[in-house]
Amino acid sequence: MDTRPSKPDMSWLPTMKRSAIRRKPHRDPVTPELRDYILARDKGCVGALLDMEGPCDGRIEIDHVVNAGLGKRGPSIPLNLVSLCSGTHHPAKTANARAWRPLLIEYLYSVEPER
Repeated sequence: MDTRPSKPDMSWLPTMKRSAIRRKPHRDPVTPELRDYILARDKGCVGALLDMEGPCDGRIEIDHVVNAGLGKRGPSIPLNLVSLCSGTHHPAKTANARAWRPLLIEYLYSVEPER
């Protein structure tokens, strides 16, 4: 005998129509080749190198250091990309970008050859 409760009657809810606006699927502007280059250059999360608080935690993400404004990403070039862990240092950089962005830029200029 089935002892699960029956689903409530939801027929009184209005039906939702799909929006006429079609959103483009998200495309990561960082190519696999560029991602591999950044990961090899940084050799993991750069947060510990810059004395960011806390241990590295989570997967390594490629992060745009300087954004284009209004929530848009900046250019996906080596001089604007660093690898940060998703659990500690990426959220710390996002929460306190004014403090960490100059240090990340300084790091990038120290490791990235002129192009």
